[in-house]
Amino acid sequence: LFGPWQCGTASIPTAWTSYTNLPRVDAASLSVADFEANFEAVGRPVIITGLVTGWPAFVRWREGALRERLGDARFHVSGQQMTLANFFDYAHSTTDET
Repeated sequence: LFGPWQCGTASIPTAWTSYTNLPRVDAASLSVADFEANFEAVGRPVIITGLVTGWPAFVRWREGALRERLGDARFHVSGQQMTLANFFDYAHSTTDET
């Protein structure tokens, strides 16, 4: 029990979790060859933006669309049964405990 509590409450310096120092590259302007040469081969992290905007799931899996199609669907969350709409409401009303 102590391990999960410690991981959830340990103080982590902000610099360790900062992502503002990573380059951002738009997917439309990045070829596979450029990605391989500039990032993969040298082990350099990158945030690729605009990658999924053309995927059907990008629209179909947004909260509004899921609420409309599956809002009344019931499922189990941590031993409780609730609808997807109730889960979204709960998620929006909950804040991080740290």
